[in-house]
Amino acid sequence: RTVGQAPATRGTASSNAACIAQIEGRQRAGSATAKDIIAKGWCLLNSDRPQEAAAAFEKGRGAGGEDASYGRALSMLRSGETDGAAAVGENVQSAKKRNDIGLQVLQQRAVAAQRGGRYVETLHYLDQRAAYSAESRDASMMRGWALWNLGRKDAARRIFTELDRQLSTNETQSALGVVNDVRGN
Repeated sequence: RTVGQAPATRGTASSNAACIAQIEGRQRAGSATAKDIIAKGWCLLNSDRPQEAAAAFEKGRGAGGEDASYGRALSMLRSGETDGAAAVGENVQSAKKRNDIGLQVLQQRAVAAQRGGRYVETLHYLDQRAAYSAESRDASMMRGWALWNLGRKDAARRIFTELDRQLSTNETQSALGVVNDVRGN
């Protein structure tokens, strides 16, 4: 599932555009309900307009409760507002949805740490995430590179070798090439 897609509101670009236009018409007429505004939020999010979606979810929050908070948190994640999403996600009642947000927050924090060259922090976030959910292939690759950059080359090699054994890709082959070049294998 793509970050921020509500299962009941996935649609084509044209159906999302029609949804937005219809609800905006109701807003102009003064007949839009808070639930309409939340539905508009999902359509905006599915149209890759996360900042507008977050505003719609906030506006419809009174009537939408959890759905509005969940949508707003997902919108913020899509916009890269990780800390804001974490704070809003705490208001989500459903443990499953709250866990979903928490996992995405930890993943985004791990990616940001990796991009910033903060490899110990990367591993910290990946370890936290792994406590709640199986590690994805992308997260395992990130773990391998963090270990590599921290000088834990054998641990990185084990991860890359296992990932390549499971499914050999250009990415795993490239990682193994780097590891094997350094080891002289």
